[in-house]
Amino acid sequence: MQMHCSYDGRLPCGRIEDQPRFNWRGQHLDCARQFFDVTTLCELLDVMALLKLNQFHWHAINDEAFRFELECAPELAQRTAWRGEGQLIPGVFGGGIGPAGGSYSKGDVERLLQHARSCHLQVMAEIELPGHSLALQQFLPQLNEELSTCEDAQPESVQGYHNNTINPALDSTWLLLTPIIKELCNLFGSNHLHLGGDEVTAGCWDGSPAIDLLKQTHNLASDADVLGWFMCKAAAIVRQQGVLPAAWQESAECMEFNIGTDALVFAWQDTKSGQALLDRGFQVVMTPAQHLYFDMSSDNNSQSAGANWAATISL
Repeated sequence: MQMHCSYDGRLPCGRIEDQPRFNWRGQHLDCARQFFDVTTLCELLDVMALLKLNQFHWHAINDEAFRFELECAPELAQRTAWRGEGQLIPGVFGGGIGPAGGSYSKGDVERLLQHARSCHLQVMAEIELPGHSLALQQFLPQLNEELSTCEDAQPESVQGYHNNTINPALDSTWLLLTPIIKELCNLFGSNHLHLGGDEVTAGCWDGSPAIDLLKQTHNLASDADVLGWFMCKAAAIVRQQGVLPAAWQESAECMEFNIGTDALVFAWQDTKSGQALLDRGFQVVMTPAQHLYFDMSSDNNSQSAGANWAATISL
């Protein structure tokens, strides 16, 4: 296709022997913080195909929204896909008074999947667990009912949210999450479902008797162990659907409790930590923010467009 464009529709004679260096050639898009309609997403897939990418990482569930409409929780997207005054989710990331946002119906998902197939692309959805779950907890407070009795019961997350981390020690957590995970697996029919696993706030489970009992029962020494235990259990649900789990690198960093080496692990912090996971036998997709996050600013000026928490990219 590139040569077709370069030579004005006429291809020179020759023999081409070519193959991609990397099996996973992906593009991630955060549609939770910024909603994009399916027409726009299909246009992105067209560009991905032109650039010989083959994996679309569709991140539409995060603190700021749960955008996939599910039969097992029909009001979840309806209540959390919109931000602004009077909504469950405040008007962050330009939401203002609102309402701003949108959701993806099953028809929207199927339309995108059909277009992806026509472009020879696969689509991997992501659900952020157990952190980055403000939207889920605003709609389903029983996911952390022990610690949700006041607005700032949990420590503040790196993005400035309280009460955005699910409590994995509660039976109610798994009663609610299991059908959601299963339906996402079946809705997409992809090789992988991404389970999140990043940026769990330190101390978020302090004061939870259920967590204390979980640690004692399973010999978990730290919050990192609790995260690893959670990811193991969530990943098992994914595998039961005939799908492989994927997650951010924190889900694999605990030595004893982790998501498992059959999972895809996305190393976003830096290449050194990604290499360390490779050395331990994990399948790693390198996504270092310093090099591959397109929203990094060109400098440290607070008035400049973009973020600078990972790096600045000089123009």
